Amino acid sequence: KGFEACGWVLVAAAHIRMAVPLTFLYKVWIFISIGIVNAFVRLFTRVEVHGRENIPFGGGVLLAANHCSALDVLLVPVTYMTRWPLTPFELVMAPAKERFLNIPIIGTIIHTWGAFPVQHGGRDVSSMRRILELMKTEKMMLFPEGTRSPDGQLQPGMRSAGWLIHQARPLVIPTVLFGTGKVWPKGRILPRLFGRVKVVFGKPLNLDKYYDQPRSGVVAQQVVDEVMATIAHLKTVHRPEWDTGPSIRSTPTPSTTSISSRR
Repeated sequence: KGFEACGWVLVAAAHIRMAVPLTFLYKVWIFISIGIVNAFVRLFTRVEVHGRENIPFGGGVLLAANHCSALDVLLVPVTYMTRWPLTPFELVMAPAKERFLNIPIIGTIIHTWGAFPVQHGGRDVSSMRRILELMKTEKMMLFPEGTRSPDGQLQPGMRSAGWLIHQARPLVIPTVLFGTGKVWPKGRILPRLFGRVKVVFGKPLNLDKYYDQPRSGVVAQQVVDEVMATIAHLKTVHRPEWDTGPSIRSTPTPSTTSISSRR
């Protein structure tokens, strides 16, 4: 209870971090919580990370990743923020389902690291605007598929994700996660221990040819298709030997569903 109360005080601080410098208490919390989560992840899973040097310092950077597990929301920021030199105060913002943020301890930690709730079941205009603004100035994590893959295969990227990228024009880092769907599959209350996971941060994408074009649904779909194609390529090239599950759907169908309405 005490941990939760302290955490939610820091959540309030996280909400105002965009307007004021990080407080000393908040910096201490970030540093300690990252250390604890990283130690827990390294102790109970075998983690392999590649390509952190491809992520530049500063804002206006989007980590666009495939999505198989609730663990992804935790794993991407902690593997970035523990790079050397350490970047614990360069938080990774991320939209997340409200029910995930309500998970005791884990939800609180993710919230204070920069995750914020998005509503599902309808068009969440306010969340879309917030994602757009943060994508321009902060480090942002986004799952273009919009929902966890039930079988580990890549799903089509959403047109709304392409629209956000086209409007915000961030530097996009394609990111691939392996094994998270087996360690913490959808429907399981707690993750399995001592599983293997791998995170690969690819080289930045050059999307200038799309950024120079006027806004349209066609351009938005082309943007997200290129992002997903790059993720698919990384998934093929860097797939570990121990990952024996399905990889990529052979005939993906483009999706036009809103980021905030997909489950």
